[in-house]
Amino acid sequence: MTNPVTYSSQDGIATITMDDGKVNALSDNMLDGLNAAFDKAEAAGEVVILTGRAGMFCAGFDLSVMMQGPEKVLALMNKGGAFSRRLLTFPTPVIGAVSGHAMAMAALVLLTSDYCIGIEGEVKIGMNEVAIGMTMPQAAVEIASAHLAPPYYRRAINNAEIFNPHSAITAGFLQEVVAPENLMASAQDKAEQMRKLDMTAFAATKMKSVQPLLDKLKYAIELDKKSNIFKGT
Repeated sequence: MTNPVTYSSQDGIATITMDDGKVNALSDNMLDGLNAAFDKAEAAGEVVILTGRAGMFCAGFDLSVMMQGPEKVLALMNKGGAFSRRLLTFPTPVIGAVSGHAMAMAALVLLTSDYCIGIEGEVKIGMNEVAIGMTMPQAAVEIASAHLAPPYYRRAINNAEIFNPHSAITAGFLQEVVAPENLMASAQDKAEQMRKLDMTAFAATKMKSVQPLLDKLKYAIELDKKSNIFKGT
């Protein structure tokens, strides 16, 4: 099976790119590739730029897996949740170079990264789970509550509101928007800026800042295991 994730490294900055030729769905294969790439970056102590193919950052979980029954769904969701927690606790900065649409689980990837730059244009960012008949997992609710601006929190998770790049800044999904042709240069500039931080201090401070959320996620994960998120319970 082809690895949909590529990894390159230069001057202490790793660029990890998702490209499955389609919508960059978070399949088992994609998540395995992402974890392997982050393993490399972590071992090297590199700042990470995470991006996708032109016009598509990531469409969220692989829907073909999500139609295969509860066991497959829960296994994929657990793997995706573990990846979100990895981003929350990753010891060096993670910069999202959001190359296009970022939907559902991909929106959580943005919220658990350290800084996200989007692109101008007709790009959709949001959590559409409720619109497709899926109750938001408690873990996702906790992440959204911790990172979204309060007036947008319920609009995002309850109403499945989809945001354009500029409203996504106001909501809290993105921190910056640039022209598509400037995306990677802007991400590189931000990575170089953040690489100058003391990484020991960064990692320790990051853990302090996310620890309250990690505590909530432990409880949320147990709740999710007991609930049927596809039937509204």
